[in-house]
Amino acid sequence: MDQNTSRGLAAVRRIKRQHNLEGVYGTLAELCEVSDRFRRAVEVTAGQSLFHYVVDNDETASKVIEILQKERAGRITFIPLNRVKPKQGNLPTANDAVPMIDRIKFEPMYEKAFQQVFGQTVICPSLAVAG
Repeated sequence: MDQNTSRGLAAVRRIKRQHNLEGVYGTLAELCEVSDRFRRAVEVTAGQSLFHYVVDNDETASKVIEILQKERAGRITFIPLNRVKPKQGNLPTANDAVPMIDRIKFEPMYEKAFQQVFGQTVICPSLAVAG
């Protein structure tokens, strides 16, 4: 994670506390649990998206962004749940092809955010299965 993102994450946490903001939930990484067996695959798939901050709506994101900009406190990408529209795609249907999202534990209210990042990814034992 770059320094700007690190500063931004710390600032968002502080802003949430100081302004008592509801609807500022956390980064994707903070909002999920992944077994060690699938951790590397999840990290590679998500990349920097793991540090995107999930919020309830675009209004909340705008409030936080405004404060971040005023304070020059770093840079963060937000995932406003009211704006996320995950794509539904055709995933391989082989018995041993498992949707990655099925291996990630998270609260149902964050489903759209996780679908946005992981919804088109399957875990396959070989490239032949991946098709």
